[in-house]
Amino acid sequence: MQKFGDNGNEFWWNDDEGDLIYIGICILAFAGLICFMIHVHLDLFGLFLTSCCSLFFGICAVKLIYLRIKKIPMLYMNEKGIELRGRFISWDWITEVTKKRVPKHYEIKEKYQIAIYYYVPGKKRKKKSGILPPQEEIQELKEYINAYWKYYKNQ
Repeated sequence: MQKFGDNGNEFWWNDDEGDLIYIGICILAFAGLICFMIHVHLDLFGLFLTSCCSLFFGICAVKLIYLRIKKIPMLYMNEKGIELRGRFISWDWITEVTKKRVPKHYEIKEKYQIAIYYYVPGKKRKKKSGILPPQEEIQELKEYINAYWKYYKNQ
């Protein structure tokens, strides 16, 4: 789902189907690992490893559900900057917006993400944030981000 604001200075995008799939996968993995820990006798290392994995999937599911409840879009842009999953990035901080191949050795069809490289004031290292939209929307979203970035940079 993508939308423009009333006067064209806002844009937001959210992948509702992808979010539901990720939430389902995380909840099923969390429940499966908990059942695995209950029914299979594990040594201390196996118990620790399974607990860490189930905690990871549980936290991912809670975060995705929280973002949906609070109606925080995956991508939001306005004249001040861009927000990716609630994390604000000013237009002046961005150094590069690219389409980057997602490394998956088992995929038949290549997947790409939109990667945004930026510097936060006071930090020395370059940071990267990215979104993984459906492949048919990736070029259009990249063009929107570039257009907003070029228009609002240094204003």
